[in-house]
Amino acid sequence: MKGAIWVMLDFLLAIIKGTPIYVWVIFAFLVSRGLSLRKDGPVSVKKSMLMPMVFIVWGLWKVITDFAFPLWALVAYIILTTIGTGFGYLLYSSTQKFDVRRSVFFRLGSTVPLVVIMLNFIVKYVLNVCMAINPQLLGDLGFNIIYCSASGLTVGLFIGGICNIVSNWKQMRQKDEGFVL
Repeated sequence: MKGAIWVMLDFLLAIIKGTPIYVWVIFAFLVSRGLSLRKDGPVSVKKSMLMPMVFIVWGLWKVITDFAFPLWALVAYIILTTIGTGFGYLLYSSTQKFDVRRSVFFRLGSTVPLVVIMLNFIVKYVLNVCMAINPQLLGDLGFNIIYCSASGLTVGLFIGGICNIVSNWKQMRQKDEGFVL
């Protein structure tokens, strides 16, 4: 007889093997993006919005197309996105620093974006695996709210980071009109 650990490992291996290739491509892209943000670099608001948009579309698509309680799910999503945005702003404000180099707005490297990106991916991945294993969860009000609360909170972290970038950009712009974003 197999022990509980071996059963769990077999289960995890089956999940990993059953994950579509495109999910691993997205994962590789997200890891590379997060790793690149550990280094100092110029800030692009457009590029900063790419990650949140991917996760917003990923989360809301499921809600709109598959969930049995989309209204309640969207309410939870909006509330937790708002909370996540506030928390994200505080998190990024305390860990990310900016400066102006040769008239360009620079973000000093930080591991926070990598952590936020991985948290978003893991939350979405785990919740979607749960739905793949048990499709009846799509019709469960509690799961609909949990999915959207987790999605909203983690997307809010991204949005808080963007708000932090814009806030710092505005402050530095007032000090030095010669730099660009």
